[in-house]
Amino acid sequence: MRHGRALAIAGAVLGLVYALVAVGGMLLLSPRVPYADPWRFYAHLLATPWPGNVLTVDNGHPEVLPNLLRLFELQVLGGGQWLQILVGLSLLAGCCLLWVRAAPGDGERYEPSARTGWWLCGALMLLWFGNGRTLAHANESVHAYLVMACLFGGVLLVARPGAARLVLALALGLVATLSFGTGAAVFGALLITLCLRGARGQELLAWLGATALALACYFALPRTGGDMPALAIEPGWQASVLLRWLAAPYLYAMGPFADAALQDKLPALARSVSAPFAQLSLRWFGDARQAVWPELGLGLAGMLGLGVLSLRAWRRPCAWPRQELLALATSWFAVGCGLLVAIARASYFRQYPTQIYSSRYLVWSSLFWGGLLAAIVLRLATRGNRRTAWALPLLAGLFLLPSTCWMVLPARHAQAIADRDALGVINGVLDRDTDHGENVLDEMVAARPVLAQRHTAVFASRPARLLGTRAPAQAMALPVRDIQLARVDNAFPWPGADVRFAYAAAASPPLLLVDRSGEVVGLAMPADSTGTWLGSARGTAGSLSGLRVMAPW
Repeated sequence: MRHGRALAIAGAVLGLVYALVAVGGMLLLSPRVPYADPWRFYAHLLATPWPGNVLTVDNGHPEVLPNLLRLFELQVLGGGQWLQILVGLSLLAGCCLLWVRAAPGDGERYEPSARTGWWLCGALMLLWFGNGRTLAHANESVHAYLVMACLFGGVLLVARPGAARLVLALALGLVATLSFGTGAAVFGALLITLCLRGARGQELLAWLGATALALACYFALPRTGGDMPALAIEPGWQASVLLRWLAAPYLYAMGPFADAALQDKLPALARSVSAPFAQLSLRWFGDARQAVWPELGLGLAGMLGLGVLSLRAWRRPCAWPRQELLALATSWFAVGCGLLVAIARASYFRQYPTQIYSSRYLVWSSLFWGGLLAAIVLRLATRGNRRTAWALPLLAGLFLLPSTCWMVLPARHAQAIADRDALGVINGVLDRDTDHGENVLDEMVAARPVLAQRHTAVFASRPARLLGTRAPAQAMALPVRDIQLARVDNAFPWPGADVRFAYAAAASPPLLLVDRSGEVVGLAMPADSTGTWLGSARGTAGSLSGLRVMAPW
């Protein structure tokens, strides 16, 4: 009893750490400006007439409900990202609540430890910050956790018979399909659940009709964001891609211990500890971002385990409770997502093999291992193996804990790039030779006039509207030091320069960059807490000589 209580406390503390990092990352590290795809989304949403701007498939993804949310935020709230951040957080909380409510109850056949083990599996699956690419990116979190909420809700509904429950579950499948490309895999998870509980033929026919309707809606929507390449079916190679894709969380969990390319980014102590393991991995498996092993073996082992558990459940329909059906369906949903990705992105992966392990997919592949671990925990608890049922999720949580911390760093890096590029879009100066992360130069250039005309997103603030006008009469010149101008290869069709200066006194950003004629030609923001400011300005070296820095109000 004493050991059980200690394990329960350890699990609760571990789950709380994961929750704090995930929620803190969403609130503090999510960019407050467009980053990556939203530049393209926003230009389309504002430039295309209603309802064609919302009812569209972009790069293979239908995002009807997310598009409605984005459009509302752009037109009503100034496109500041906060609505999407809070909705994404609410949807994540809803997913956690659905998982918690599905936990084994006191009257069920499991050991008492199974409930806490179930909760911890959910925390690892949903709150691990290896998924920072989704958690700390408002645009991603909305569609990802909306699809997950539909998955959990739909599976829990069809886990028990009933016509009304089936209709509602199929409606959730339709919502998921029209919310993101991987949402169609929810119908696969519902089919698995129906088969494992021994559904009748009428229920399967209803599922078939709803799936056909969802696919018809998907293919009826117009396409934007580039044409999808012709689908190629290469079973052997795509099976390898699927297995490696499923095992991608391993690479991010191991981090510098598996990826030698990360060694240069580590402090000396961490490098000395992890370098031998990284070099051993490099010698055995090659470049971690393109390696086939050990990910292929891990993915194959996971699929075999899922297959064995699913076969046992199928042989005894109606005998497995809804918790185990949810766990198995969650894993099969991830397999369905991976299958869709492996087929739809085949040519892309041929051209860019490192993208198989891209962090944008981790939110889906994590579900595979979370569902599988939860199913194993419940099976162990059924047989009375209380300590093992507890030890597995606890050890998994401890194993993933370091990566939960170090994956904060790329999220912070992405936020810094997003802020810098947003300032560049406002100023109309983007250096082609600078790292722009996942931002695409052509998409930022195309979005600028659309956003500027409607005074939304990065152009919603008063200082941004001063670009190209005379400085306000109340603007005050500041005694800055060491103004440095550096000409850039500007992505916009006019000359521009990066601006750096020092100003240690307190000032509310942004500051105005004003040329000799009194025209505002750029804005500047603080680069750090040491008094260094960075900005950019439109103009040549001659026109920017004598550049002044002014506080706008």
